[in-house]
Amino acid sequence: MFLSCGVIGACSITCANAQTTNQGTDFYLGFSQNYSGGPNLVLFLTGGTATTGTVAVPGLAFTTPFSVTPGTITAVDLPASTESQGSDVIINNGIHVTSMAPVTVYGLNQIPYTTDAYLGLPKPLLGTNYIVLGYAGGAGGPSEFQIVGSQDGTQVTITPSADSTNHPAGIPFKITLNELQTYELQATSDSTDLSGTLISSTQPIALFGGSVCTNIPNDNFVACDYVVEQIPATGSWGKDFLTVPLDTRRNGDTFRVLASQAGTTVTIDGTVVTTLGAAQFYQTELSDTANHTINTSQPSLVAQYSNSTTYDGVLSDPMMMLISPTEQFQTSYSVTTPASSPETYTNYINVVAKASDVSTCKVDGNPIPAFKPIGTSGYDGAQIPVATGTHNLSCPDPFGSYVYGFASYDSYGYPGGLGGMGINHLNRCDVNGDGQVDYRDVDVIFADRNTPANGVDDERDADGDLEITVADARICQQKCTYTACATH
Repeated sequence: MFLSCGVIGACSITCANAQTTNQGTDFYLGFSQNYSGGPNLVLFLTGGTATTGTVAVPGLAFTTPFSVTPGTITAVDLPASTESQGSDVIINNGIHVTSMAPVTVYGLNQIPYTTDAYLGLPKPLLGTNYIVLGYAGGAGGPSEFQIVGSQDGTQVTITPSADSTNHPAGIPFKITLNELQTYELQATSDSTDLSGTLISSTQPIALFGGSVCTNIPNDNFVACDYVVEQIPATGSWGKDFLTVPLDTRRNGDTFRVLASQAGTTVTIDGTVVTTLGAAQFYQTELSDTANHTINTSQPSLVAQYSNSTTYDGVLSDPMMMLISPTEQFQTSYSVTTPASSPETYTNYINVVAKASDVSTCKVDGNPIPAFKPIGTSGYDGAQIPVATGTHNLSCPDPFGSYVYGFASYDSYGYPGGLGGMGINHLNRCDVNGDGQVDYRDVDVIFADRNTPANGVDDERDADGDLEITVADARICQQKCTYTACATH
């Protein structure tokens, strides 16, 4: 039996610099393979400013205009053939969303009893270095990931972490993608996991990780669901994470911590639990009776998963929800729940805010109740039941928000928003990749000043603000391997 989880919704963030959040005007998106049948593929768009735009799938000769009204959701249906099918295949089915003013985009891939959605990331937040996070295959299909090209002639190097179609584990291979081409790869066994796969590219790409239909935490529990999230480039990963349990669930939730660098120490609730190698992940179940802190010594990616229904007998099912590092928190969010038809969800918003702010944080203009401390972090967390529809949240200082809900053998969940500023920038400046920081690197940065960064992991962007400036040249000059950058 294959049962479902789904999202019908979108979110937006009000921020002075939209390029450092999930809002944007230019998106490269895709839909990876769901379990079976003809999928219902929908993009949901919202924004804080009235605007117009276009959704196009040029490879399918599909294009349609859209308009966004603040406080409402615009839905755009796409052809079923927009979904990738099969493994180790390149298809001309990438989605291009453009708008006159910043919008937030969600992608929904819905088949009866197996549904999920993702938060879209705009082009400025794409990068060239990624590590896949998804989940093992389940009773309904294998682990998978999908890549979408944003520029012609992009060379992509992939080192799969598990045996996959035509490609053994640990052996790098290359593909070339043009703009709006997609590449999908699936594990050869339903019991293996492509999480930890290394991906690098010559130009920014979009990455989506997940599973065709997985059981969580494992196949001993039913039912399975398609899970997916758009995975941020490693340049925007963080070190400090604060979590709140999914309301109504018993026996806790499943978490994964994925390391970007070797020797990454993982500390949960003040106790060191493991040390990870590069591209390794740690999986655990954290209790539903307390909020939790997760800290890593090197930049990492964290996801919270809803378990399959029979894990605790609560109406629900698997979903995957990225946890934003505190460095990527925002000061306001506008989020929405699924519509009340065809299913009615019981909806919640988890909020993580500074303890000093909780009396002034608001949801729809009202105080947020029942905050509880998150260890000794100085932050508190709350679970807020909310009605179907759009909700606005704000706090004086940056905070985190997560929207989710449950129905009969169904669930959805997504972060209220993710900041994308390149916070993982300590080892940048080696622009020419020769292993040294010298005058050649600094000269390139200075010559390229006053231009946008080429993604969140651009070596020229030393301060991670997504702009190449004189400040970046100065920072890199101070990191020079040789005195005063005078010689090589």
